[in-house]
Amino acid sequence: CLRMASDIPHTIVRVCLSCVQPVEEEGEEEAMAQVHKALQHASADRQINKEMMFKRMRQNGLALRGVAPEWRADEEVVLEAVGQNGDALEYAAQELRAKKEVVLEAVRQNGRALQHAAPELRANMEVVLAAVCQNGRALQHAAQDLRANKEVVLDALRQNSRALCFAAPELQADTEVVGVVRQNDCALKHAALVTKAEALGVVRADGNSLRCVGSRFQADREVVLEAVRQNGRAFQYAAPRLRADKEVVLAAVREDGRVLQHAAPELRANKDVVLAAVCQNGWSLEYAAPELRANREVVLAAMRFNGDVLYFAAPELRASKDLVLERVRQNGNALRHVAPELRADKKVVLEAVRQNGDALQHAALEFRADKKVV
Repeated sequence: CLRMASDIPHTIVRVCLSCVQPVEEEGEEEAMAQVHKALQHASADRQINKEMMFKRMRQNGLALRGVAPEWRADEEVVLEAVGQNGDALEYAAQELRAKKEVVLEAVRQNGRALQHAAPELRANMEVVLAAVCQNGRALQHAAQDLRANKEVVLDALRQNSRALCFAAPELQADTEVVGVVRQNDCALKHAALVTKAEALGVVRADGNSLRCVGSRFQADREVVLEAVRQNGRAFQYAAPRLRADKEVVLAAVREDGRVLQHAAPELRANKDVVLAAVCQNGWSLEYAAPELRANREVVLAAMRFNGDVLYFAAPELRASKDLVLERVRQNGNALRHVAPELRADKKVVLEAVRQNGDALQHAALEFRADKKVV
């Protein structure tokens, strides 16, 4: 049977062979016929599931994070995901983050996805040019020698003059480079900000410029608040004292919930802050304090954003049947993340396989012989 199935993807072969009961030698032909039939069904089911996966990625590329490893290693699925949201490249299999066609698709959608590419592609001229033309600030993720490449730096500055602070020092003083900055009327003050008014002007235009304004203004509460309201990601550049300021943290996570990871520990344990974060982006549950990952209200709020975040909930909630039922109705393959006793619960397994037949591989073994489930 295995010889016959040698050209079939191993995940399909594993499922198909598990459906064939052991036979005596004289029953070999019958068993081989069973394998043929099972493989045909598995191939058709996989194609249907793949089309469903395409639809899911087109709606939300970041959903790639919650799918099975085999899909994160499927080039067609990953291309759909990064085409919808370049940041999905972070969740692609390692070999695809080193594939030029995939990375180009990602950086053309979001230049800053360059940070998730393999090192050799962050040193590839074509890839880096595509990234900085989409988002000049992607220059910070380029290899050192390309940040010293005048063509790359000029293209980055034409898209966003504030990318100057990521260029090699020798280019920051280059006449042509400085001319592009002035021509674009960008008051980048990464080395020369003098007044608070100048700093406020810079971060109101681009919150992430907080990185470039210097430690004096990174510790200025008013400047930091303006920055994080414009772009929550700027929060990571705030002084430690302000990353422990509840008002500042709330402003940041309401704009981008994922920056919860940069908040002081006591605020990652603050229910108000964590609820604000997970309501903006459910995946931020990953960064909440353990006691809040065990809080039902917090986990439910996160699941309304994306049910896959149940993976980050405390074990006792991953074992909560009603939460698990809600999750597998959205994504049957989420069955792989739930407690063993629920993978052995027929109601849960039925809901999972109705949503996605592939979920059967995550169910308790006895269900593979259960006619109703199969």
